[in-house]
Amino acid sequence: MNDLELYIHIPFCARKCTYCDFNSFPAGRAVQEKYTEALIKEIKRKSRLAENYKVRSVFIGGGTPSLIDARLIKDILDNVRRFYDVSDEAEITIESNPCTLGRAKLDSYLKAGINRISIGCQSTNDDNLKLLGRLHDFETFMRAYEAAVSAGFNNINADMIFGLPFQSADEWKEELKTVSSLNLSHISVYSLILEEGTPLFEKQEELTFPDEDELAEMYALSGNILSERGFHRYEISNYCKEGYECIHNLGYWQGVPYLGFGISAASYFNDTRWTNTSDINKYLLNEQSADTFDSLAPVDKIEEDVRRLEDEDKYSEFVMLGLRLTKGISCAEFKDRFKKDIFSVFGAELNKHLSMHTLVLDGDILKIPEEYLFVSNSILVDFI
Repeated sequence: MNDLELYIHIPFCARKCTYCDFNSFPAGRAVQEKYTEALIKEIKRKSRLAENYKVRSVFIGGGTPSLIDARLIKDILDNVRRFYDVSDEAEITIESNPCTLGRAKLDSYLKAGINRISIGCQSTNDDNLKLLGRLHDFETFMRAYEAAVSAGFNNINADMIFGLPFQSADEWKEELKTVSSLNLSHISVYSLILEEGTPLFEKQEELTFPDEDELAEMYALSGNILSERGFHRYEISNYCKEGYECIHNLGYWQGVPYLGFGISAASYFNDTRWTNTSDINKYLLNEQSADTFDSLAPVDKIEEDVRRLEDEDKYSEFVMLGLRLTKGISCAEFKDRFKKDIFSVFGAELNKHLSMHTLVLDGDILKIPEEYLFVSNSILVDFI
């Protein structure tokens, strides 16, 4: 059996954060119910693609998946198991906002088979949280975290953001110490990106942001402090306790096929990439008649930006995604997969970065040295 991953997008939020450009928006209970029905139809319809696959991970993302009734989450997962061969050891993650988590909901998640929860902390500083448009303060995060621990979750991630307006390296250091003192298994650390069209982007002239040197210092602090607290960096922005790497995200970086369900959800399957429509009305209308769909093709009326990967695309993705991992990529694996020597495909690019020491070759393994991980984009762009 081949490995497969599933991503399920829940687009609903109580309020959009000032930095967010994801496809998310508020909606009432009736729309949430209709969306869940359409989602289940899509899950059922695409199951015919996965007959020879075993699901190793399910990731429920958003938006704020924890905003909707826990019963709807259970219905979604029940249908995933009904129509797909889900491994008994599958990692099943749900993203959450601290404001939406209570003990009853957490108990329901566990009964539904969710074994990993990601809580959006973003900052331990209440002023930062207000600036980011978050509905919670740090005390609310702590109550949600403690409820998750009390309910029995032992695989908990917290998302954190650095590079915030007026933030100093010393302040970030204290935030890291605070969050890493908790009994978390995983911490994701992202640098703030000002996305065009977001309120924070429009307001940037009124704010003072850390410069590049300060951002680099904050990134280095992340690695140093989290390492001291027992977290190892296994990817550019992700740290975990031993054995708690996010299986689902590892799959993205290692080229494991995945199917995405819901609006704006991306899929990579049978050497083809596509993204679902971002229009919820189009999505709902299309899925009303989904039971009549009988084609095995992975593309229909709700799917856009369909692209069949050529060999050159596969070579690039292997290198670009794999080099995000601190363990790097195997030259032997590249040759085994593509029947080509990696230096015959990317000789000029590899030799350039090896001579600059922005890449190192350790036996069979190519990787980005730790001191250059923060500027990895300037390295990876050469392999497009």
